[in-house]
Amino acid sequence: MPKTSDSRPRQQRRLHRSPSLNPTRAGAATVAVGALMLVATAAVAQQVENAVPCQEPAVTQLAYADHTAGCSISPGSDVDNLQFEGTVDERVRIVVHSTSSNAYDPRIELYDCGFTLHDEASCANNGCTAVIDTVLTCTGTHSILVSDLDSNEPGNYQLQLERITPFHSVTAMGYGEVVTDAVSPDTDMDRYVFNADPGTRVRLAMHSNTSNAFDPRTEIYDPAGNLLAVPLCNNNGCSYTHEFEPTMSGLHAILISDNGYNEPGGFNMAVHCIFGPCDSDGDGTPDDEPLLISYDMPSSATVSPDVDMEAFRFDVIGGTTVRLAVHSNTSNAFDPVMEIYDSAGALVTTGSCANNGCSFVVNLEPLADDTYTALVTDSGRNEPGGYSFNLQCLTGPCDSDGDTVPDPEDAEADYVFYDGTFERVVSPDTDMVPMHFHGAANTAIRVALHSTTSNAFDPALEMYAPDGALVHSQSCANNGCSFASDITLPQDGIYRLYVSDSGVNEPGGFNIHLQCLTGPCDADADGIQDGDPTIINVDVVTNDVISPGEDVDQFAFLGELGTLLRITLDSTTSNAYDPVLELVQPDGTVTVDSCSNNGCLFTFDFAPTQAGLHTLRVSDLASNEPGGYSLTVQCLTANCSAPPAPATDRDNCEWIANGPLLPDDGGNVQRDTNSDGYGNVCDADLNNDGEINFSDLGLLKEVFFSTDADADFNGDGQVSFIDLGRMKALFFRPPGPSGLQCAGNVPCP
Repeated sequence: MPKTSDSRPRQQRRLHRSPSLNPTRAGAATVAVGALMLVATAAVAQQVENAVPCQEPAVTQLAYADHTAGCSISPGSDVDNLQFEGTVDERVRIVVHSTSSNAYDPRIELYDCGFTLHDEASCANNGCTAVIDTVLTCTGTHSILVSDLDSNEPGNYQLQLERITPFHSVTAMGYGEVVTDAVSPDTDMDRYVFNADPGTRVRLAMHSNTSNAFDPRTEIYDPAGNLLAVPLCNNNGCSYTHEFEPTMSGLHAILISDNGYNEPGGFNMAVHCIFGPCDSDGDGTPDDEPLLISYDMPSSATVSPDVDMEAFRFDVIGGTTVRLAVHSNTSNAFDPVMEIYDSAGALVTTGSCANNGCSFVVNLEPLADDTYTALVTDSGRNEPGGYSFNLQCLTGPCDSDGDTVPDPEDAEADYVFYDGTFERVVSPDTDMVPMHFHGAANTAIRVALHSTTSNAFDPALEMYAPDGALVHSQSCANNGCSFASDITLPQDGIYRLYVSDSGVNEPGGFNIHLQCLTGPCDADADGIQDGDPTIINVDVVTNDVISPGEDVDQFAFLGELGTLLRITLDSTTSNAYDPVLELVQPDGTVTVDSCSNNGCLFTFDFAPTQAGLHTLRVSDLASNEPGGYSLTVQCLTANCSAPPAPATDRDNCEWIANGPLLPDDGGNVQRDTNSDGYGNVCDADLNNDGEINFSDLGLLKEVFFSTDADADFNGDGQVSFIDLGRMKALFFRPPGPSGLQCAGNVPCP
C-alpha cells in the first residue's frame, strides 16, 4: 500500500554548523571551495641570475651569486683571473663546470688576501665539475685562477660563486608558499630562507619538473649555518620530501642546485609546517590554525601545484567513531594521500590511493577528546589534482566545534520510521547520508534499499546500535540495484543508519524503507505500540499496491486447526513487478512463494498447524518495482471463524511522540479531539480531506490565537505559531500515520 514518504532536499532537513573561518595570512588569496573557504597557495618570485662575461686579459670581478658567461681557457696554457671581495669566516663555494667535450680538465685555485693559496680543486674527463667549499680566513680581495690541470688542453667552462654562510639577502618564503623556479645555468645555486622555531615540525617538498638529467639537491641550514640535511633525488621528474624538527629559532636557509652541477632544470618546492606554533614571519605570533571543518559537510579542494599541501582541523570526542572519505576527482595521475595527526603531533593514521579518480576512507576511534589535523598531498609530490572529501561522525557524542557539548541529533526529517519510505540523495560522491530510528531489543525489522539512479552509484548501508557497534552492513552494484535484509535488533535505543557510495566516487539517489516485522514496534519511543498488520477476513478479496518498490504490506488472518485455506496472490500490474508473499505462522515459521513476469499469479493451499493470527507480507521480489495486486484467503472448509477485531490501544501517531513516555506539550497522551483516529500532534488536516494543504492553512488562520481544540496540535491550550510550525512540517502529507485500523473514520476507535 502507498506509504508516507519524505523527499525534501537534504539541505532543508539538516542543520550544519558553519566552519570557523580564520583570517588568512597577509597577501594570501582566498577562494571558495565547496562549502569551505581555503587559502590559495601563494607563489614565491623567481630569483634573478646574474651572468658576468670574462674580461680577458683584465681581471673579471665577481660578486656572490654571480656566474660567468662566455669564458674559456685558450690556449691550453691560459690562466683566467677572477676576483671577489670576501670576509673572514665566510663560507664560500666555487663551482667550475667544463662545458667542452674534449680532454679539457678544469682546475680552480683560491688565493687569499695576501695571494697565498687557500684551496684548490680539479676534475678530469669531459664535462666534469670541480668544487671548492671552504671558510675564508681573511677580509679583502680573493683571487680565483682557472686553468687546465695539465696546461695542455683548451676548453670552455662556467664558474659559479656562492656564499653559503652567513646568509646573504635572498628570497624569504612562508609556510605553504610554493617556489617554481629553475637552476640555470647548470652551476646555479638558488637560495631561500624561512623562519622556523623549536617545537615545530617542518616538511620540505621538492619536485623536478624537468625531463632532462637534472637531479635536484637541497641543502638545509639552521640559523647558525650548520648543515642539517642534504636530501636529493636522481632521474628526470623525480621528487622527495624531508622532515625535521628545528632546534633553533630564526631564519633557516635552503640551497638548491643540481647534484652534479652539470644540468640545468626547473623545480617546484614548498616548505610546510606540520605541527607546532608555526610562525612564518617570525613576529612571535603563530600563524592562523588550519580551517576547522564540521561533520557532514562535503567539500572539495585542490592540491596545486604538485608540492602543495592542504590542511584542515576537526574536533573529536573520545569514544566516537569518525570517518573521512576522500575522492580524487581528477583524471590525471594525482594520487591523494591523507595524514591525520593528533594535537601532540603524533601521526594517528594515513590513507591513500592510486590511479586517476581513486578514493579511500579512513576510520578513526579516538580514545580522548582532541583536535586532529588532516593533511592532503599527492603521494609522489609530482602531480597536482582536485579532490572531494567529507568528515562524518558515525557513533558516539559527536562534537563538531569542540565546545564539549555534543551536537544535537540530526534534524527531525532525518529520523526515519517504520512503514515509511524515505527518498534521499548521496551528493557529492564522498557524501554519507545519516538517518536514525528508535528500536527495541528483540524487534525484527526489515531494511530495503533501492538505488534510483542509472549511473554507477553503488549504495552501501551501515547500521550502528546505540552502543556504537556495527549491527549490519550491505551494498549492491550496478545501476538501479537494490537489496533487503531482515535484522533482529540487539538493544533498546537510537540506531544510526548511513548510506554512501561503496566506492566513494559516484553520487546517486536512493529510497530506503524500514518495516517492523515482529516485536515491540514503537517508532517514536513514546510508550505506545505501533499498529498491527491489517486484519482481513477469509473469502474477501483485498486489493492494494506496493508503492514504491521497497514497500512491504502486512496483513493478518485467523488460522484454526482443522481448517484448509487457499491463498491466492494475483499481480494486477503489467510492469516488472514480481510479487512475493511470506506466510508467517504464530511461532515464526515462514513460508515464501513468488512469481515473475507481468500479471503473474500463484496460489497454494495451507492447513494451519497452529491456532491464532497468521501474518502475510507482500512485497516486490527485488524491492525495486511498484505494482498492484489482489490477495485472497479462501476457506475451503465450512468451519472458518471470523478474526478478532483490530486492537484499539495502538499509537494514533506512530511518527510523532504523544504517548505516556513522551506526551505532547500539554502533557496529554494520545489526544485526538475530532476522534478520527489520528492524534492531534500529527493531524493538521482540519477539513478532513486526507491531505494537509492550503485549505487547512486557511482554516488555521481563522482560529489563530484562539483555544480551538482541533487546531491546537501540540496540546498547550492555544493555537499559536508553534501549531503553525507543526502544520508547515506536515504540509502536503496525509495525517498520521496512525496505528489504528479505523483511522480516517469518526469515531475511531
